[in-house]
Amino acid sequence: MTKKAKHGQFFSTEIILTFSVFVAALMIFLLVWNNLLYSYDEEQMDQRMQMTLAGLSDSLVLTQGDPANWEQGAAGMANSIGLATSRNVLSQAKIDRLFMGGACEDANLRAKMGGYSFFIVIRSANGTVMNSMGCRPSALLNSTVSTATANRVGILNGQVVNMNVVLWRIRGQGI
Repeated sequence: MTKKAKHGQFFSTEIILTFSVFVAALMIFLLVWNNLLYSYDEEQMDQRMQMTLAGLSDSLVLTQGDPANWEQGAAGMANSIGLATSRNVLSQAKIDRLFMGGACEDANLRAKMGGYSFFIVIRSANGTVMNSMGCRPSALLNSTVSTATANRVGILNGQVVNMNVVLWRIRGQGI
């Protein structure tokens, strides 16, 4: 008597089990890959925001802007915004012009800030707020907001002042 081999039944069970393990491993790999790619993109956007902030904050306290008399027109129409009359000496007229009105909604001004949302505060040496403008990120968005902050020192009307510049964006959204 000869025994019949059951090769077909064993083979299809093995294929189904192997395929299930492969699909599960592929799904895990894709989820991990997607998470790593998202983290990398977020880090790249944060680095870009930091670089924009460094240039912007320096420009505000070190340059007059372009054109040098931009404060006589619309702030958003200037090629670049600078608040200085000379290196680290700030102009009250330029600060007043920049800080007037609804800066949060001004698309041209936001474009000058690298396309990011921004908040700028000028404080006296003792910490008193002298001027502020822009949009603060909401405390409700705290875990979803990426920020970059720079502090610059200048002289305004003969007093030492501290300018705090914050750029921010909601994570997962490009600029």
